Amino acid sequence: MSSNTNLQLQQNRRTKGTALARIDRELKMLESGPLGPTRLAMNISLDFLEQYPDITPEQAGIAAAGYISRTFGA
Repeated sequence: MSSNTNLQLQQNRRTKGTALARIDRELKMLESGPLGPTRLAMNISLDFLEQYPDITPEQAGIAAAGYISRTFGA
C-alpha cells in the first residue's frame, strides 16, 4: 500500500470515529430523561446558528428537528 492510501485510510477511520462518538453523545443526551430531547434539539439548533449565522432561530429549530428525526427516528 502506498503511503497516500495509508494516510487516506487513517483519515477515513478518524472521521468515522468522530461521527460515531458524536452520535453516541447525542443518543445519551436524548435518553437522559424527560428534557433530553428538548436539550438535544436546543444544542443542535445552536450549532446550526453558529455554523450558518444568516438563518433564523426558527429555521435552526426546524433543521435540528429534521436532523434528530433522520438520525434517531424520534
